Amino acid sequence: MRLLLAFWTFAAALLPAASPSYQTAFYFEPNLGQTAASVRYFAQGGGLAVLVEDGTVTTSLSGRSVVRMTLGGGMKPATVVGVDPQPGVSNYLDRKPAIASVPHFAGVRLNRVYPGIDMVYRAEGLQFEYDFHVAPGADPAAIRLRFSTAPVLTRAGDLIFETAAGQLRQHRPVAYQTVGGRRVEVPVRFAVRGEEVTFALASYDRSLPLLIDPPVTYLTYLGNPSNTNSFAVRTDGSGALYVFSPSTIARQTNAIGSTAGTTVTKFSATGQLVYSTRTDIFASDGAWAVDAQGFVYLADSATLLKLNQAGTAQVYRTTISFTGLQMEGMAVDASSNVYLTGRIVALPTTYTATAGAFRTTGNGFLMKYDAAGANTIYRTFLPAVSRAPGLAVDSAGATYFGVINPSTSWGAARNLGGGSGNFLGFAKLNPAGSALEYVFDFSAPNFTATNLAIDSSGNLFFSGPIGFNTLPVTNALQSTVGGGTSDIGLVKVNATGTAILFATYFGGNGQEGSTTNGGLAIDAQGNAWIGGLTTSTNLPLQGATQNSRLGNADGFLAQIKGDGSQLLFSTYAGSSAAEINSGLHCVAADNGAGYLAMAAGSGTLASVNAIQGTYGTGSSNLVVGKWGTTVPAGNQVPTVTSINPASGTGLTTTRTFVFTDANGANDLGVVNVLINTALDGRNACYIGYDSVNNLIVLLTDSGLDASVLVLPSAATVSNSQCSIAGSSITAVKAGNTLTLTIGYTFTSAFGGGRVIYAAARDANGGNSGWSAVGSHFPSVLTSNPLPLSASPVAGTATVGATFPLTLQYRDATSSFNLQPVQLLINSAVDGANACYFGFDHAGNFLYIIGDNGDLQVTPVRLNGAAGGAASIENSQCRLIAAGSTFTDVGNALTMTLQLQFKAGFAGRRLEFGGAQTPSGANSGWHLMGSLTVQ
Repeated sequence: MRLLLAFWTFAAALLPAASPSYQTAFYFEPNLGQTAASVRYFAQGGGLAVLVEDGTVTTSLSGRSVVRMTLGGGMKPATVVGVDPQPGVSNYLDRKPAIASVPHFAGVRLNRVYPGIDMVYRAEGLQFEYDFHVAPGADPAAIRLRFSTAPVLTRAGDLIFETAAGQLRQHRPVAYQTVGGRRVEVPVRFAVRGEEVTFALASYDRSLPLLIDPPVTYLTYLGNPSNTNSFAVRTDGSGALYVFSPSTIARQTNAIGSTAGTTVTKFSATGQLVYSTRTDIFASDGAWAVDAQGFVYLADSATLLKLNQAGTAQVYRTTISFTGLQMEGMAVDASSNVYLTGRIVALPTTYTATAGAFRTTGNGFLMKYDAAGANTIYRTFLPAVSRAPGLAVDSAGATYFGVINPSTSWGAARNLGGGSGNFLGFAKLNPAGSALEYVFDFSAPNFTATNLAIDSSGNLFFSGPIGFNTLPVTNALQSTVGGGTSDIGLVKVNATGTAILFATYFGGNGQEGSTTNGGLAIDAQGNAWIGGLTTSTNLPLQGATQNSRLGNADGFLAQIKGDGSQLLFSTYAGSSAAEINSGLHCVAADNGAGYLAMAAGSGTLASVNAIQGTYGTGSSNLVVGKWGTTVPAGNQVPTVTSINPASGTGLTTTRTFVFTDANGANDLGVVNVLINTALDGRNACYIGYDSVNNLIVLLTDSGLDASVLVLPSAATVSNSQCSIAGSSITAVKAGNTLTLTIGYTFTSAFGGGRVIYAAARDANGGNSGWSAVGSHFPSVLTSNPLPLSASPVAGTATVGATFPLTLQYRDATSSFNLQPVQLLINSAVDGANACYFGFDHAGNFLYIIGDNGDLQVTPVRLNGAAGGAASIENSQCRLIAAGSTFTDVGNALTMTLQLQFKAGFAGRRLEFGGAQTPSGANSGWHLMGSLTVQ
C-alpha cells in the first residue's frame, strides 16, 4: 500500500536540466543498536518514525500519535531482510560507542508471515507501500490485520483512521495476477470486524501468484521535524553539498538519536546521498564549516568536533573549557586551523586572552585552534561583535567580522557609509590576532547587514535588507529601492577597507529579506550569490527557471558579477504557499554554481528535473536547488543548436535534435528532451540520452523513475504520454556536434499543443539550461471554446521587422460567441514582460497588456476601422493597425496581426492562446505555436 507521509526532505527542485538533485527521502536502516532491540528495521524523518518488528509495523506521527498494525494470527517471519540497497550510509556519532556506516535499503521483506505469504514494506521517495505476495496454493484468507485504532469503512470501500496528528486513509485495495504477461485484476474489498481487517477476494487462478496492494494516503500536514530556524548549506569547492540541520524535538519512545544535535547530510556533485551523520553538537548559531578536503567542523559552547571525509568518525573532539561563551561563527583556513567567534553571555567567564592579543577585555571573543584541534594558537577579546554577519578568514589567516558601534568601541573608524550613526561596521584582524588591519563604519539608515563573505583577493562583501534610499550607491545595478518596503543591499569594499567598489539595491515592488549568516556566498569566479524571501511581483530576472511569484512570498536567488556590472542570473524559487520566512533561506556557492535551501510551504513548487518532484505532507518541506550559470575557465557551455521539424501534428513523429559542445561531441554527457504543456517532468514525454553509455531513458508518469533502452535495441519503452522504439533512435557524433534522432508515438490522451524543451550537460558540469525549441500537436482537442491554431506554427521573426501572425479560435455555437480572445507570447505562461494582447470581439478593438500587467488605454481597431491608434506597444513588441484584420466564418474567428518585436525580446518564444464566452466558459491557456525572435 502506498502511504504519503510527512517527511523532512532536502528535495532538489527548481533545477536546470541535468543538474544534480538532492533528497533524503525515506529509506530503511537495519537496527544495529540505534533503537530498541525488538526493532528490526526502521525509517524516520519529518516527525514520522516507522518501526518494523517481527510481526508488527508501528507508525508514529509527530511523536504524538501511533498507528500500530499487527499481523493477527501470523507467524514469526522466517527472515526479515532489507531489499534494494540505496546509495549513502548513516552514522550515529552521538552514540557511545558510535555506530557508523549503516546501510540504506528501499524496502524490508518479511518472509513467510503466513504460510506461503510474504509481506514487503517499501519506501519510494516520500511514499510507502506494503504488499502481500501470495504464492500459488496459499490462502489469502489467513491475512488478518489488527490496528491499534479502529478504522471506519466508507461507502467507497476505503478505511479511515482518525488520529491526533491527522487522518490516515487506506483506499480500496487492489489485487492482481500476471497472466501471459498481462496484468489481470482480481476484485477485492476490505472486510472489517472491529479493529481487525481482512481481504474479501473474488475467485482467481490459485495456480498463479497473487499480489494484494491496499493504497494509503496520509491527508494532514504535520509539524516541522526540527528547529528549522537555524540550518545551513556549505560546499567544499568540488561540487559536493553539505546540509546542516539542528534539531531540538524530543522524540517518541524507541526513537533514534539524541534529543538535541546537528545532522550533517552530504550529497555528491551528481546529487547522490553520500552520508547522513547525527552528532550530539547543537551548532544552532552558525558554528559549522567545511574545508576544501571535505572535512566537516561543528562547535557549540562546550565542544569543537571535526568529522572525517566519510562522516563515519570524528577526527578530533576538543572540549572548550571556557564558561559563558555563545558560539556565533566559524571559519576554517587552508591549513585546517579553526576560528571561532561569538559573544560572552555569562559573567564571570573563565575565558582569557593569550599574550600579545588584540584586546584583553570585551564582550566578544575570537579564538584560533591549530589543525589538530589540540591547542589555541591565539585567543583575544573583541570590544563588541555584531551577531548577524558571521565570520570569514582569508588565505593569509586574517579574519573579518561585523562589529557594532565601531567608532566608540573600536577606536577611530573611517566612515564609508555616509550615514550619521556608527552602529554598523566591519573589522579585519591580522593573522596573529594581535592588531586591527582596518575598521570602518557603514551606517546607512535602515540598512541591516546580516551576511558577510570575502573573495580570493580579500575584498569584503556584505548584504542585508534596506528600506530607504540611504545606501551610498556606487556603480549600482539598481540605484534606488524597488518600490516596496525593503530591498537587499549588496556592498563590496576593497581589500584595504578604504573604498566602496560597488553598492547596489536588488529588489522589486514588495519586500526582500535575507537570512542571518546564510544569505550571501561568493563563488570561485568572485561573483556574489544572494538569496532570501521576496513578496515582489516584478523582481529583476535573468535566465530565470521560475519567471513569476507563485505564492504570497517566494524564495529568490540571484548572481551578481564580481565587479557589480551585471546581473548574471536571477530567479524566483517557490510554490503556491508562502515560503515560511527569510530566516530559512540559505545560500552556498562553488565553482560557478549557486545553491538555495529554503522551507517550502506546499506541494506546488515549479520543480524541474527533480529526483523527488512531489511534496511530502507536513507544514513545510526543506528544499535545496542548484543553479549553474557560469563554467570553469577552459570549458564551454554546451548548446541546443537546432530541432527539425520545429513543429508538427499527429500521434507519430520523428525529430532530429542537434547539440553542440566547443570541447567536442565526446564532452557531452547527458542531453534531454521534454515534451509537455510546461517545463514539468511529471506526466510528460521526458527523454534523456546518455551519450557516454549510449542509452535512452524515458521517465515514468511520476517523474521519479525511468525505463531504459541500451542502444542499439529493438525494444520499446512507454509511459502514459508516449512510447519510443529503440529502432527509431540514432545518435551520431561528428566534431563538436551530437545529432540525435528519436521517433515518438503519442497517446491520444496527450492531445493539444505541447512544448518541446531541450537541454544539454557536458562532462564538466557545464549546463545549457532548458530551452523551448519547438511545438507539437499530437491530436486536436474538442473542448469549447478553444484556441485552434497559429500560422506559421513555428516561425522566425527579425527584430524590428513586421511579422504577420495568423490565429484561429473556435466556438461550438458561433464565432461571435468568442468574447474575448487572448494571445500571450513569452518563454512561459507569464503575463509579465510579455507580448500580451486581448481582443474585444464585440467592440472590434485589440488592446495590449503593459510590462507590469496593466492594460494599455488606447486600443487598435482592426480591418481599418476608424477611431483606433495606429499602433500599440510595450517593451516587448509593437502591433501595427494597418494590415491587422479579423474575419468570422461559421464557428471560427481568424485574426492576422502585424507584429514587430524588440531587441530585448530576442530568443525562443511560445505562443499561447485563450478564449472565453459571455456565459463564462473559459478555454484556459493552450499552446498555439512557437517563435524565434532574432
